[in-house]
Amino acid sequence: MTRKLTIRDVAAAADVSLGTVSRVLNESPAVRPAMRARVLETMRELGYQPNAIAQSMRRQDTRVIGCLVTFVSHPVFTSTVTAAEAVLREAGYAMVLANTGDRTAREIEMFEFFRRRRVDGLITTLGSESDPNAIRALKDLHAPVVLLEREVDGYFDSVFSDSGGGCYTATRYLLELGHKRIALVTSATTNRPGRERQNSFRKAYAEFGLQPDGELIRTWISSAEFGFRESYSLLSGPTPPTAVIAGVYELVGLMRAIRVLQLRIPEDISVIAFGDSDLAELTTPPITVVRWASDQMGRLAAKMLLARLRKDKIADEPSRIMLPTEFILRNSCAPPGARSTP
Repeated sequence: MTRKLTIRDVAAAADVSLGTVSRVLNESPAVRPAMRARVLETMRELGYQPNAIAQSMRRQDTRVIGCLVTFVSHPVFTSTVTAAEAVLREAGYAMVLANTGDRTAREIEMFEFFRRRRVDGLITTLGSESDPNAIRALKDLHAPVVLLEREVDGYFDSVFSDSGGGCYTATRYLLELGHKRIALVTSATTNRPGRERQNSFRKAYAEFGLQPDGELIRTWISSAEFGFRESYSLLSGPTPPTAVIAGVYELVGLMRAIRVLQLRIPEDISVIAFGDSDLAELTTPPITVVRWASDQMGRLAAKMLLARLRKDKIADEPSRIMLPTEFILRNSCAPPGARSTP
């Protein structure tokens, strides 16, 4: 049986002390760069693999970051998580990724899982920013937390897009085209994007001296199923909207409803979506979107977390970063036409 290599073997081969090898393994800044490179090169030549569990116990960390999103398949979260993982990997951290299906009970279960696993930090979203049990479970991690597209005053760092500004621009554009019956199909007002979008939607209407029809505002858990159900109900009703503003996931359901009802874009219905996606760009005609740099959101979230870990100042005032949105005009909007009722 081949004998397992130890740090004594590394020290002997590199002609350094055991203490020097130990300091290199524990990333001590006291080791000179040339000496560190020499020890690391010896490890590579010998094929020595340090014991990660023992290292984490000595450093009192695990080099693991948890990441929790509603749906891993969500187009925006996909690029956000990918960008965050790249930054963390470069810094020597591994990411453990899970999704919740926007269920609070699942969120709390996973927060407890990450606490037991002693992750060094967490990047996460929340189904509801006001759920006391979820907030308590997050605080019980006793580790840095960065929220994605959520904001909990006084507790956690967060990165979010300017959902309100984007919705305001989209709503004004449709009103300027002559639309008065505009539907808003998006996430619930228990989280920041849904709340900001609805407030800005109403603000744009008010500036035109109009009042939106409350029946055309549909908010709930973000999903394609919700998007289809609400869009079909709206578009097949006796007084359908002439335009729809939909979330990323809701757009999938909206497009299905439009196809089932054999409607044309933009002749029968104008469409604007939050967040860019392959569906929005490649459908015919391509869909006008409110987009933001979701990959930048991931990079910023990871960097905020790493800054907390380096400084070990979890009790500092939380940081908030809001990313601007862009209004990308494509071919899915036109003045309202004389569509016949389905």
